[in-house]
Amino acid sequence: RAEERERLLAEFRAWIAVFGEEEAVRTDSGGWLLTVREIRTTAGNIAGVEIPVYAGADFELADYDLYLRPLWIDKALDRLKAMLELDLEIKVLQEQIARLARELRITTQRVNLFEKVKIPETAENIKRIRIYLGDQQTAQVVRGKIAKRKVVRAAS
Repeated sequence: RAEERERLLAEFRAWIAVFGEEEAVRTDSGGWLLTVREIRTTAGNIAGVEIPVYAGADFELADYDLYLRPLWIDKALDRLKAMLELDLEIKVLQEQIARLARELRITTQRVNLFEKVKIPETAENIKRIRIYLGDQQTAQVVRGKIAKRKVVRAAS
């Protein structure tokens, strides 16, 4: 898509160099003949991240007098519309990249938190619990032996 945009831009530069008539694509009031009315996007999902997906754009073409405009204006407006479509799609793609990059940063922070902090803390806690349970088991065995000796003495 970027190559297509560059190709269209090169064509525009050639036209501008030949004709040099920016006012040809402007209305009598100074606005542009072609304007973006609405950018349509849908919602997408990549790895649980909500992203916008480009679905198209609606353009508004101002009325113009064919006799007062250069012959090439229709072709120029078609190319301008194609270039604007590409620019809008690129803008939405950049928003996708920004959202994914933000989520990647957050996920990386969480992974680092678990790898560097939580997992070592948990391993240390598990070690303490094992030692405590081992001590409790040893104490139970000792209490069992003491109780057995008392029962044997009481029976004799």
